[in-house]
Amino acid sequence: MIYNLDKIEPQIHRLRDYDLTKNFLAISIITNDLGIGIHSGIIACHNSEVTYMHFTGKIKLQTLDIFPDNMYIKELTIFDRALIGYYKTQMEIIAQEANPIYGVVFQDSFYKADGTYYSETNLPDICTCVGFCVNTIRAMMYNNSEYLLLDDWDETTLQSIEDDLPGMVFSTLEYLDQHVGGISEDLKNRMVKRIKPSELTSSAYFEAMPIPKVNVDYINPTVMQVLQVKQFI
Repeated sequence: MIYNLDKIEPQIHRLRDYDLTKNFLAISIITNDLGIGIHSGIIACHNSEVTYMHFTGKIKLQTLDIFPDNMYIKELTIFDRALIGYYKTQMEIIAQEANPIYGVVFQDSFYKADGTYYSETNLPDICTCVGFCVNTIRAMMYNNSEYLLLDDWDETTLQSIEDDLPGMVFSTLEYLDQHVGGISEDLKNRMVKRIKPSELTSSAYFEAMPIPKVNVDYINPTVMQVLQVKQFI
């Protein structure tokens, strides 16, 4: 499939402008005054009720009646609209049971049906807003299948993080050293990385899993451009 501006732009919407009479699951993105994505979340619209779940250091689950001007969505078309009620219930369970810690860690992990956390490396639930969304998306996928090919993202993705989240890399590494015994430097190097909100939004255009970084990189500049233009319309 060819992804260009004409294909990408019509699928990103201000939440307030979307058809809320239909059921859907979507990735949300909040932008700053320049139209740059700064925060990701999950939106479930079921029977015209909009449920918003996101992670800011604490899981927040709320029913939205007022929609922020700077909240945009890209529908996750990999999920069956007929099952949105089930996905909404899964979000409620995760919000009640999960207890993540904020940090720039991405690992092979997800939330189970009972809302508890599972990690292939048996490490604690440490994530950003994007990582929390990825773990939640995997909770809803068949057999908790991989959503993103996480190994494609590496430590080079941390180069710009100090501008946006000063001290976050240091605090994440410090937490791992203090609270996770016996973790190898190799494992830390593979897990401590960054995936930006715009990259998560870009991932929603693909339906073949797991999604490699090269696919996200291909359309992410256009997605960022669309968000910046929409911010000023």
